[in-house]
Amino acid sequence: MKTKRTMLVCLLCLLLTGCFSSKYIGRRQYLFDLPESSVKTNKSCMRDIYFDCVEVNAPFDQLNFLYRISSARYIIDYYNGFLVSPSEQLGSILESRYGNFNRDLIKSFGPKKKLQVKLIELYADYRNSNDPRGVIAMQFVLTKTTDDNKTKVLLDRVFSARIPLREKNTDYLIRAWSHGLQNVLDRALGSLKNNY
Repeated sequence: MKTKRTMLVCLLCLLLTGCFSSKYIGRRQYLFDLPESSVKTNKSCMRDIYFDCVEVNAPFDQLNFLYRISSARYIIDYYNGFLVSPSEQLGSILESRYGNFNRDLIKSFGPKKKLQVKLIELYADYRNSNDPRGVIAMQFVLTKTTDDNKTKVLLDRVFSARIPLREKNTDYLIRAWSHGLQNVLDRALGSLKNNY
């Protein structure tokens, strides 16, 4: 009986020592980090466009990073993710950098032009281990309500970027996504200006 008790105490001590000595891996959180835009946008020209928020397709509507490892399989990284949802970050970036979009429907009596933005892809593509990439794709739809109350589509395009990663790590991934996002936004806003 005493031997069993001693063994139980020793086992408990080993378990407790292992729990306290092991390193805890904390969750790291990130935000998109965009450089200055190369596309100069006249913010006042966007004033008559109503823009509310960025929609996000599942499974990309989460805080955790996703890694694509086969054509139909993604894995979730529970240790690395966004501090703020991609939808909130992208909405804020569009509003602050390109913006002054019309958000006041009551005063404007319903804007004639409406911009819908949807994030349709955001993942690390690890299907080819020799060529990992950060992938981002967004759809921009600009519509106009005509005088006879019909909706005319002025722009409906998907802009995407697949940025190579120097290494398979989170810092390079967030840089690739940020670079890809800048590329997507510059092309999208350039097209918006042309179709305005």
